[in-house]
Amino acid sequence: MKKNQIIGTIIAVVAAVSGLHAQSKSGLALVTEERWWSAEKEFSKSKEEADVFYTGLCQVKKDELDAAKTTFNSISTTAFGKVGLGLLELNASNNAGAQKLFEEANASAKGKNAELLIAISRAIIHSKANDKEKAIEWASKAVELNKSNLDYKMALGEAYSASGDGGSANNQYESIVEKNPKSAIAYAKIAQVYFRGRLYSLMRENLDKALAIDPNHLFSLSYMGDLMYKSKSFDSAKIYQSRLLELGDKNPIDRAMMANILYLGKDYEGAIALIQEIISGDNKYTYLNRLIGYSYFETKKPNEAITFLEKFIQTEPKEKIIGSDYEYLAKSYTAAGQPEKGIEVLNSALILNPNDKDLMIQIAKEYKDLKKLDEALMMYQKILALTDPAPTADDYKNQANLYFSKKDWVNAEAGYTKVLELAPTSTMVYYNRASVKSYADPEQTTASAKPDFVKFMELATGNEAYKKQLTKANLYMAKDAIKNLSDKVAGKGFLDAALALDPTNAEALELMKFVE
Repeated sequence: MKKNQIIGTIIAVVAAVSGLHAQSKSGLALVTEERWWSAEKEFSKSKEEADVFYTGLCQVKKDELDAAKTTFNSISTTAFGKVGLGLLELNASNNAGAQKLFEEANASAKGKNAELLIAISRAIIHSKANDKEKAIEWASKAVELNKSNLDYKMALGEAYSASGDGGSANNQYESIVEKNPKSAIAYAKIAQVYFRGRLYSLMRENLDKALAIDPNHLFSLSYMGDLMYKSKSFDSAKIYQSRLLELGDKNPIDRAMMANILYLGKDYEGAIALIQEIISGDNKYTYLNRLIGYSYFETKKPNEAITFLEKFIQTEPKEKIIGSDYEYLAKSYTAAGQPEKGIEVLNSALILNPNDKDLMIQIAKEYKDLKKLDEALMMYQKILALTDPAPTADDYKNQANLYFSKKDWVNAEAGYTKVLELAPTSTMVYYNRASVKSYADPEQTTASAKPDFVKFMELATGNEAYKKQLTKANLYMAKDAIKNLSDKVAGKGFLDAALALDPTNAEALELMKFVE
């Protein structure tokens, strides 16, 4: 065999074993760092089948499914094309069909193309399949073909992580660090595992190591922003996210995260401006209508809030709509001078979630604010009829307060009595029940309110928060002592206590002439 033929044979064998392709190394690095927008741009420069596959994978991650289908179909007869089509089958819940395509692709390479094996693993990882464990098998085969390839170990770690086996994932990442102590991405991937396991101190420790190696490492900056966001350190989160946007591709996901940070940091104007920028470019990010709607409400622009929140509720899947969405929309209608429309919104929400106690409480509050006490009471009857969760002392107290406002003394007293059965140290409830008894029987010849006033004074004395109520309680006790008991000494003692709390109290000063 001639020398050139020998060299050509060697190259062919090496290519078959190692799976070398023309695909961009930088593109694969971007996939590892989950920078899908930048990775697609990189892979789209090439028409090699592996690069076309990764272009389609990026489109799947960007939720551009029609584009991904077109991309994969353009190489449907190739091994990497079959992997792409297998990914689509997984997303369609056709696991058997996907597995068949993966097996066909691998067979065409005689099981010797490590890059193809990694592509299959990644297709599974980034699909909607619930079971990701098959990804481990495919990535393990690639590692077996080339045990010294750290990129394959990284992919295997990602497969373990996607399957929920964080310990095995970190074993792979740590083995990379042993071989390459300057691998920022390995430390960052370890941090990612700890983030998913809510081990935030260990996450921070590894992110610090990654950023010490590369202060501009995008994957690490992203997760550091997530960590600060999770810990409600919004000023710090803003710093990391700003750096990420400055250095990265300014993709909608990163900008949406910044919008969340701005909103929770109460920079509502900043959140509005950023979201407007995102949705003006591509309005498929309908979930941002919630955040911009909330932000407009907080900036006292209820009409704009209504526009975006109505759009959010109409376009998002029902399972993604939460109580606060209806609450903000209802408050926006109220702020816009349409309180009845606000209640209508909340009642529509209750039809969809008939056992949503928080929603019921909000509706009752709105009715109360409109002075529609009967409607508010009807809502509390529904609340108190719930068994999961069971009614609380606060629920009974709120109902009793409504009866109090209606001057329905009988039901108010019954409600306060129920509260005290559940929470016997409820200071103000003793005062309220005593007041009810006083209003129901203004003469108080039997001093029926006295026991409750006594208990209230026992719990409240010395607490400045109850100064006004303590004054009134002492006045009641003074009048009882003077009128019912003919005890001037006791009466003067209560009046002195009332005047100590309120030295200019006209009623106490007037009563003093009866005890001198």
